[in-house]
Amino acid sequence: MASSMKRPFFIVTYEEVSSQVIGSRQVIHVTYRTLIVPCSGVQWVPWTRVVPQQDGSVRITGPMGNVLDILSNNMQFEYVAKPFFSRKQFCYSYELIRSPEKIWGGPDENGKWNGMLGMLQREDAEFAVGPFTITPQRETICDMSVPLSGANKAMMMERPRLRTDMAGFLKAFTLEVLRWRCRPQVWLLTAMSMLAISCATIVLMKIEGRVFGHVVKNLYWHTILWVIKSFAQEGSLWLPPYDTGRVLVTTWLLASLVFMSSYSGILTAMLTLPRVTIPIDSLADLVAQDDLPWKLEGGTSLHQYFREAKSGVQLEVYQRLGGTFKDCWEARHEVVDGKYVALCDDTTIIKVMAWDFGIRMMTEAGLVQHWLNEEIGSVPQCLRPPSADRSDGIAALNFEAFSGPLLVLGGGFWLAVISFVLEVLIGRFSDGTTN
Repeated sequence: MASSMKRPFFIVTYEEVSSQVIGSRQVIHVTYRTLIVPCSGVQWVPWTRVVPQQDGSVRITGPMGNVLDILSNNMQFEYVAKPFFSRKQFCYSYELIRSPEKIWGGPDENGKWNGMLGMLQREDAEFAVGPFTITPQRETICDMSVPLSGANKAMMMERPRLRTDMAGFLKAFTLEVLRWRCRPQVWLLTAMSMLAISCATIVLMKIEGRVFGHVVKNLYWHTILWVIKSFAQEGSLWLPPYDTGRVLVTTWLLASLVFMSSYSGILTAMLTLPRVTIPIDSLADLVAQDDLPWKLEGGTSLHQYFREAKSGVQLEVYQRLGGTFKDCWEARHEVVDGKYVALCDDTTIIKVMAWDFGIRMMTEAGLVQHWLNEEIGSVPQCLRPPSADRSDGIAALNFEAFSGPLLVLGGGFWLAVISFVLEVLIGRFSDGTTN
């Protein structure tokens, strides 16, 4: 909770014997009665829920509503004496009002605050119901109570689902070092290793040829094909003629054996077991993707924190901000529908996670459609697909799951056909030139 700093406002706990007034100014001491105090508040589930009343007023429920009830029932609010106030104006209640913006509050360029904190700065309210995040900027315009609780900030987004990835066979090896979308560092290092071992083998065999007086024909093609075949676990009859070159290619053979064994094992596990990828796990992942926009809760300390950032990922988060929303609880529908990512406190996120998703789960699980089919009746045999006649219970991988490797195979096939046609044409052209 936060209270105004400019207007004198004292809180004294009741005792059965007497009540003591704190402060040096002259005050009116009223036992068992308090002044009607304007109090501001906004809705922030699960801490505070605003409930409109039939007479146009509002009241709040939740933990902060209970705190406010305890303050009004067990504590005395004393007011500094003013000439136009009389003792009849003191009663045992408080008045709850809402800020025009219905936000917590933040400063503008001129130092004027809006929201509930702006009401404290303008002296429109004596204190505001939070809970508020304590920041140095906020402490300059109001007095904060002792901390009620603590909460971390996190990102709230749509629950990831199982999706078929055509490039999944290339993602058996990834290394999250740079903020690349595909993160192909391992594959790039593997290609560089193949190039390095090919160049080293060619240079070494040329040196050995000069030493031993033996020149290997088609050295470049033999070396490149051997490196590729050994990497793909294919046999080859060609080997370097001398021991130094054989030691080098043996080292590469062992390295490629370890690499391909690991790749085949990981790829088998990825195709067999369901795999759900968490696309966003940090602020760096958030700004590195372009699929989902993100929004902040307006008028909060988190919004002010990113707005005042000077560099780094925090500045990028604010520069590419997709807008603001009223509060995290009311934004849960759009977040669940995958419209954007919301940056909220973990308490509200847990409350949203406890939301009843029963109807959505029944729909996604197909229960509603199953019940509907039971009412319609059985489907005639002639309308069933031929694949439904199988009764062995074996669920094979579908075509989409293997579409990536098949595209690579098809591309290699057509590349081989084009190479063959070019070789035939080049051969005929060479024969015609020779004749």
